[in-house]
Amino acid sequence: MVLVGCGGRPVANGNDYSGYSTNGNAVAGDGSGLDFMNGNENSDPGATCLEIYNAISDCYTTYYNCASACQDQACADACESTYNSCFESQVALGSVQGQNEFNSLRTCEETNYQACYDEGGVVYNDCVADCSDDACAQACGDEANGVLQSCMLTACNAEYTTCGVRGDGSDDDAGAVSDSGSGSGSGSNSGSGSNEYTCGELYDCEDACNGNTSCGQLCYDSGSELAQQQWTTLIQCGQIYCDGNVTSAQEYRSCLQNMCASDYNTCFGSGGGSSSSSSGGGHSGSGGFGTETCGQGYSCIQDCYTTSADENSFYGCVDTCYNNMSSQALLLMNDLVNCSNVQCNDVPGSMDNYYQCQRDFCSSEYNACVGQSTTTSSTSGGSYGGSSSNIETCADVHYAVLDVCVPAYSTCVSNCSTDSCTEQCNTEINNCIETQQDAAPFSEAQDFQAVRDCRSDNFDTCNSQADTNYNTCSSNCSSTDSSCLEGCAETANNLYESCLADACTAEYATCGISENGTSPAGQFTAEAHETCLEIWEANVNVCSPEYFDCVEPCTTDACKEACADTYEECMVAQKEAADDTAAQEYQAVEDCRDENYQTCYDNGSDAYNECVEACSSTDTACQNQCNEPANLAYNNCFKTECASEYEVCGIE
Repeated sequence: MVLVGCGGRPVANGNDYSGYSTNGNAVAGDGSGLDFMNGNENSDPGATCLEIYNAISDCYTTYYNCASACQDQACADACESTYNSCFESQVALGSVQGQNEFNSLRTCEETNYQACYDEGGVVYNDCVADCSDDACAQACGDEANGVLQSCMLTACNAEYTTCGVRGDGSDDDAGAVSDSGSGSGSGSNSGSGSNEYTCGELYDCEDACNGNTSCGQLCYDSGSELAQQQWTTLIQCGQIYCDGNVTSAQEYRSCLQNMCASDYNTCFGSGGGSSSSSSGGGHSGSGGFGTETCGQGYSCIQDCYTTSADENSFYGCVDTCYNNMSSQALLLMNDLVNCSNVQCNDVPGSMDNYYQCQRDFCSSEYNACVGQSTTTSSTSGGSYGGSSSNIETCADVHYAVLDVCVPAYSTCVSNCSTDSCTEQCNTEINNCIETQQDAAPFSEAQDFQAVRDCRSDNFDTCNSQADTNYNTCSSNCSSTDSSCLEGCAETANNLYESCLADACTAEYATCGISENGTSPAGQFTAEAHETCLEIWEANVNVCSPEYFDCVEPCTTDACKEACADTYEECMVAQKEAADDTAAQEYQAVEDCRDENYQTCYDNGSDAYNECVEACSSTDTACQNQCNEPANLAYNNCFKTECASEYEVCGIE
């Protein structure tokens, strides 16, 4: 079963392979860790979301004290540069889970800050009008800050709870977030409302408020739950493609019609005054049925800026670029756009400065886009990738389906708003699966067909169980609690795959699919190890390099989790290939490293922070070099704390 959006579970009728989960049963954390981590603990190393949050709070306190003493802009700029370096280094020290949770919180804060700030501003202005001294004005400011914080906690309650902040949303430099632009509204769903407005009516109501936050909140609360969801999706698209590019409400609506056509039409209905372009322009809700790569689409959009004569021709040009991109390319482009919207929204000067910002501050997303291979975008089945290389076994087919077909299906169906679109996605995933199957030797393809047949036979039963589980779980979530809904969907996914694995045990075993269906059974073999040191060397020379080679190009959590699973299987194979004494000695090393991980991680972090302070915020080469002293401090700590275990194992 494939997750779409915040917990949605579109499953094709009778199409069990559209239900493949790319999540699987991952070990705790994804194991990617920090660059300087060579120890490869099986946990997710690095700071938690709360630790990142608190560390950045300290960064901002330092910035505030620095900027408060400034008498000129150069001083303020220097303070801001120091803050940016501090911010980036603290985030980089987080675990993958910690960074993901913090980034979700940061996105929520940036999305809601202006609306909450405006609410506090209304309170402050009303209060300070009656003041006659500074003490009174200060008290008004405190009251307004309380309103701001309360609003942020309400709007981002799920993210604060997940992060562990629990009641203090004011520390994370919310004031540095720029105005999100027209149409952002409030949308915290804090009121009861009459729940009668459609999305179009909600938009028109909010538009008539002319930026009055209280008025906009009343409009939002008067919308139905569906209308609120549709409106929020539309405005989020507008924040990406329209904010900062328009000067009036009418221009903003026109931009939405062109750049977010799919979401706009969903909000206003088929007769909602949409533009003649039905492809949806540059928003993720449209395009993605061509064959071009993300890099080709990127170059195409760059050309639009230089060749378009007016606004309408520009939007039409961008529409064409997106229409010509494959779904995989569109997914990569959306990742780059989302990063650019955060990192490069206020870059001054020419478009060249904007492109340079993308390369500097969205480097992983940029490189993934421009480096996309044509083999992952051009297809024999619509917008789906071609067959994976080296398909020699039944299990290879299975994992090719997970790596190629399922992500493309998820992207395809998430863009759909009609049954005919969903049916087209179903056709394409079937074509993609058959492409993978046809690439295998005949006997292996037959074994895979047995897996397909078994999954198809048990689809209704397993899907029904997952649906029941999801509906029960999601009934306890609020409509705006995306973390809760996503958790329910993940649980339902796991239940779905577990049900199929139980029903198709014999077919899975013949095919070589592991019990959870996420990593090849028996993939690793290891030479016999007679000593603990040989296991350690296998970790350093075999499992760790394979892990880092695997995780380096990853742009998704699913990819990183798969790499962590692969590393774990590699180490299990090494230990199983050793005699009992050697395995026990190595286990003692692992146990000691686990016990002392946080201490040694902190040592590495301190060394990294001390080094990176000498780097400019844009000098990534300098920052990367700081991994070396951090790694040295990290590993030397283990040598000290686990000296006796290292000595028994023979580790120098």
